Amino acid sequence: MHSSTHSPIPSAPTGIASQIDVGLPWPLRICSVSISIFGILLFAAILGIVVDKIMSILESLRHGRTAVAVEGHTLLLNWTEKSDTLIVQLALSMLSEGGGTIVVLSESEKLVVEADMRDRFANVSSEAREALSLMKIIVRTGRITEGWDLRTYGAAHKAKAIVVLAQGGHPDVDDKKTMRVVLSLRNMEVVIKREHHKVKLDGFVVAELRDVDNRGLLKLLDEGNLDTMVSHDVLGRLMIKSARQPGLAKVWNAFLGTLTAFSSLTF
Repeated sequence: MHSSTHSPIPSAPTGIASQIDVGLPWPLRICSVSISIFGILLFAAILGIVVDKIMSILESLRHGRTAVAVEGHTLLLNWTEKSDTLIVQLALSMLSEGGGTIVVLSESEKLVVEADMRDRFANVSSEAREALSLMKIIVRTGRITEGWDLRTYGAAHKAKAIVVLAQGGHPDVDDKKTMRVVLSLRNMEVVIKREHHKVKLDGFVVAELRDVDNRGLLKLLDEGNLDTMVSHDVLGRLMIKSARQPGLAKVWNAFLGTLTAFSSLTF
């Protein structure tokens, strides 16, 4: 009987103990763990920076602090009790053109202006609502007397028309602010001329004044693209003429008395 002896084959080491026996040296292990921890911390820091940047952009969008990338629009400076009526009239006048773009730059918060705008537009006529649906209305928050804000948040240098509305406070205070706005626009013209070799703004400027005595001062800044309107003076003249000629009041009412004054006109 032939008997054979078999030598046992050693099995591969398993378990943590075996890994410790055949693994890397401890200094190298410590270095690897340190690099891993540092990589995790670095990734967390980069992720936090990216999240903060995204939140900052969303916050700027929410509060109307982002640049306006439009041109050929109508820029309204200030949000007053007359702004909604003016927007409706502009929307009706642009109805035949398929709508347009209006940028409202105000020192009030964007959320407040948008909420007030929704409340005012809730009761307009069906024709005005149709015209507004074709309009793109952009609301931004900024200082209307600062050239940088006018150019960044309002794109004033690319607007086809700029309307400066009086806030409705003391006439002298409102007119001083209107003059500062026009001066900022004129200063912007100097910057545009230096950067783009353009002589003046593309848009026509219409400025509302509260005191007729200040019209002469504002006219000194006129370079052929500025017109002024003294609201109190215009209303006073209309009232006096309508009192002297009662039939004239009906004529003015046909043109200005309703929110659909442009509905029967074709441009």
